[in-house]
Amino acid sequence: MADISIKVKAYEQMLAVERGRGAEMDEDRAALIQELRDTMSQSRKQADELKERERELDDELEEMEDEIMAKDKLIELLKGELQAAEDEIDEKNEVIELMRDELTCIKEAYEASSAQVAELRPEIPRLESQLKLRNRQLVLARQELQISNQKVEKLNEVRPCRSQQEED
Repeated sequence: MADISIKVKAYEQMLAVERGRGAEMDEDRAALIQELRDTMSQSRKQADELKERERELDDELEEMEDEIMAKDKLIELLKGELQAAEDEIDEKNEVIELMRDELTCIKEAYEASSAQVAELRPEIPRLESQLKLRNRQLVLARQELQISNQKVEKLNEVRPCRSQQEED
């Protein structure tokens, strides 16, 4: 019986050790389960935060896309204005070219007339003396005309008298 009581005591000790191990295992399991629950809770929070950040980034991306579209429209408008300005510059350049051509013609005409003036310059004194002579002749002709007019007036005065005498 002593063997049996030794065996019973050994068995009880083994049970106690097993129970101790089971309790430790239950505590370890509970700790692991709690740690898993905490990790899952943190993961959910992080997932929620990531979803919120993703929404914010989507909103920012949408705003950026709207800004890009607005800027693209602005660029197109500016391109149109630039083209209009370039067209206007081209037109003004054409006008400038025409004006240059006209100025060249004017310059050539001026040079030609200057050459004619240079040729005629020696003639000026002769022409001036001819002009003075003609002016003198004209003055004399006027004087002669006045004298003739005076004679005609006197004749006209005398003639009506003769006409009246003949009638009488």
